[in-house]
Amino acid sequence: MPDGFISRDLTISLRSEKYMIINLKDLLTLYRVHPDEQLESVILRGAQYVRAQDLAKALRKSAYFLEWADVLRLLQVCKLQETDVERGAFLNLCRSIRDGEPLDAYSLQDVRY
Repeated sequence: MPDGFISRDLTISLRSEKYMIINLKDLLTLYRVHPDEQLESVILRGAQYVRAQDLAKALRKSAYFLEWADVLRLLQVCKLQETDVERGAFLNLCRSIRDGEPLDAYSLQDVRY
């Protein structure tokens, strides 16, 4: 999509911002195995799209947005962006709004490809 939104099924009539995070995680997992400039561009535009959202409001509406912390970690693991400070701030936001963290927050360091 021109604005960075990523959809798996273009026939869906409504955007699913909460599923956007899962799409980014999947693309980053693929990128770790098969780095590609075009894929990198899609990922970075998608991350920019998510950053433009009101993440506090999104977290209140859906737990799916907890996964943004994992996307931030993967962006750093893939050496696409430095995200430690942003990820720390987002995890604090998760704790204050959702009283928790994403399931993958600590397991990513154990995943080997």
